[in-house]
Amino acid sequence: MFRHATFFYQHLEATDEVRAVFASGFGEALVKDVRMPAGHGVSGWAAANGRSVINADSALDLGTRLDSIEPRFRSVLSVPLTTRKGSIGVVTLYSIQANAFRDEQRQAIELISGPVAEAFGRALQAEPASTAGAIAGGGLAIENGHALHALIESDTGLIGALGRTLGVLCLRNDGSAELMSHAAVALSHATRVADLIFQPAPDSLVALMPDCDASAGQIILDRIAASLPEDVIPPPMKASPLRVAFACSPNDGDSVRQLLDAAQARLETDLPPVAAEQPMVLAEGGAWCN
Repeated sequence: MFRHATFFYQHLEATDEVRAVFASGFGEALVKDVRMPAGHGVSGWAAANGRSVINADSALDLGTRLDSIEPRFRSVLSVPLTTRKGSIGVVTLYSIQANAFRDEQRQAIELISGPVAEAFGRALQAEPASTAGAIAGGGLAIENGHALHALIESDTGLIGALGRTLGVLCLRNDGSAELMSHAAVALSHATRVADLIFQPAPDSLVALMPDCDASAGQIILDRIAASLPEDVIPPPMKASPLRVAFACSPNDGDSVRQLLDAAQARLETDLPPVAAEQPMVLAEGGAWCN
C-alpha cells in the first residue's frame, strides 16, 4: 500500500513564514503547529521562490517529528499556490517511498494549482483558524466546486499538457452525510497520490486521474467497495446507495468537460460504471500499467 499525506501550508505575510493548517492521510497528526520561515525547508522554499520541489528529503520539513511515525516519510513533492494577489502557500505531498514522485505528477498538480489556490484562499478567509471542512481527502481534494469549474472553463487540458490520457470518475451518494464521509475516505484510499479529487456538491465526488485508461475504472471501483464499512452495500450493486461511473480519453472525449459529461451521463443510466477491458495493475511509483 502506498502511504502518503497531503499538507496545506499557509503563507503568513506578517511573519514571513509558512504554517501547516490542514493535513490528510497517513501521519496527518504531524501537522499540529508545523511552521517554518519562508525560504527554509522544502515547503518554505517553494513558497518563497514560487517553484516546485520534487523528491527532496522529508526531514527538511518535519525534522524530528518523523520519529513519531513508522514507516517514516522519505520524499516530498511541494507545489506553490499563488493567485493574482500573491502567494497563498503551498500544497506538499509526503510519501514513505524514496523518490516516490514522478515529473508527470508534478505537472498534474501544477496544472490545477491556480484553481486550488483560489479555493484554498477563500477557505482561509471563511475560516482563518482552520481549513477543515473546506479541504479534505487522501489525494489532492477540494470540497468547493469552484476549482473544478475553473479547470473545466479554462480547459488547460490535463490531457494535452501531459501528452497522455485522463480518466474521470464520478461518485454520487443517495444516502446520509455519514455515508458520504465513508465514500470520501474510500475514494481517497482507492486513488493515487497525484490524482485530483473534488467535491462539487454535498452528495458528489469527482476524481481526475491523469495517465490511465478505461481499465483503471474497475480497479478504483473494486478498491472503493473494499474500503467501505461492512454494513454498506458497495457499488455497482443496484441496492447500493452509492453510484459510480467512469470515463476515459480518448474513447469518451478529448477534454475534461466531455469526460465529465460522459461519466455523469452513465450515472443516470443502467450502463456499466466502467468499460470491460484488460485488467491493469498499479505499478511502482503509482502509474497505471497494462
